Amino acid sequence: MEGVYQDDYSTAADFTQFENQKENIQPRKQGRSAAKLAEIFSQDESARQRHLDQQKEEFEATLAQVNIANDEDPLDIYHRYVRWTLENFPQGHNHASQLIPLVERPAKASG
Repeated sequence: MEGVYQDDYSTAADFTQFENQKENIQPRKQGRSAAKLAEIFSQDESARQRHLDQQKEEFEATLAQVNIANDEDPLDIYHRYVRWTLENFPQGHNHASQLIPLVERPAKASG
């Protein structure tokens, strides 16, 4: 699961790649990576969707394999999953991101 969520975007961003999408980007208190936004909005939509689906499946598979009896922490995985979702769906919660149900899942699972 390592490498699914990475914060390192050290290359310079081409702002023209997301200039026309600025109104669709939900602001975040800590800001957003311009390089990540350029990467998101420069990809072919079908290729991007396949990549997102693959990464979601990896998170879901990791959550399914968590063994609480062996002191594995599912909240760490959920935390990385939520951070990944916030980065990869800059428009915020919508049908595609499923952010709110994702945030609610740990509470429902522990209840």
